[in-house]
Amino acid sequence: MKKKFIVDTSVTVKLFLEEEGADLADKLFEQAKDEEILLFAPTLTSYEVLNTLVKENIPNEEIQEHLRMLKDYTEAKIINLVDYSETLALKTLEIATMDTKGKGHISSYDATFHALAMLQQGIFLTADKKHYEKTKILLALFYFWRIFFDNV
Repeated sequence: MKKKFIVDTSVTVKLFLEEEGADLADKLFEQAKDEEILLFAPTLTSYEVLNTLVKENIPNEEIQEHLRMLKDYTEAKIINLVDYSETLALKTLEIATMDTKGKGHISSYDATFHALAMLQQGIFLTADKKHYEKTKILLALFYFWRIFFDNV
């Protein structure tokens, strides 16, 4: 069975920006293209990628090119975008309202990626250090759950 990875937008956007970790994102998406792994993200990724590229003041023509590439990746199933569902929304709600031990609020947008990882029983990947710090307790609990229940 292929490993499943749920990629945060901070990872996906590295396909389009020259920044630290872009080479790793390229390798990850190449593995998915070669069907070695499976990549998933909620559909809101498309809008978050667009928002990030606009904030970076990239010319519209270049943004349109990047969005076409993302569309091509989704159509080729290099990255699988998962639509809204009640199950995903309820798991998102559970995560967005959990206690982060004083680390700050988890937005519903960020919680959606974690919820998807839990529902897909996949590995969540982020390049956002602040987000990681805020949610590492959640990640630790999730991985304990996976290790325990996958071995029962």
